[in-house]
Formats: sequence, structure tokens, C-alpha cells
Amino acid sequence: MSPYGVRGLGGNVRDLCLNRYRRTGPPIVAARAPDDRPTADDFVVVKGGSYPSVANFCRASARFGVPRGDALATVGFRLVRPVISDDTYCGASVPT
Repeated sequence: MSPYGVRGLGGNVRDLCLNRYRRTGPPIVAARAPDDRPTADDFVVVKGGSYPSVANFCRASARFGVPRGDALATVGFRLVRPVISDDTYCGASVPT
């Protein structure tokens, strides 16, 4: 369990992210990473480790790119919602 009371954030599968994969990492604008959604031909970001990986690739900070639309047994996803005080997040409206 994390210090914030969150459980199940590590192990088993990597997490598929909505961002476009770039070898250099996301672009930073005004100290934030802007919305960088992939097009049909882009790779998407996959983060974290997975149990069948070799030791070097099992760490939580691991970051990879995979073709958009590929189904992989070691990649999953999480549904999250930001906890913020206003109605914007990274320049996009957040439904309430």
C-alpha cells in the first residue's frame, strides 16, 4: 500500500498510457507535459515492469513504446481520474 492508501500499483503487467511514445520522453511546455495523443501510426507509451521480464526491465520506472492497437499479455491499463480543485487538467476539461 502506498502512503496515500492506494493498493495494487505494482507487479504483473505494464500499464498502457494514452501518450505518444518518444525516445527522448514527452515534450515539456511551461513545466508540464502537454496532451500528446498518438496518431494511428505512432507508438504509445507503456510504463512499469512485468513479472516475465528480465531484471533490468522489471523496475517501476521502465518506459517502452509499443505499436498502437497491439494486444500484449503483459500490458494492461488503469482508469484514473485526477483529483484537482478546478475544472481543467493539462489544458483539457475534466468531467465532473
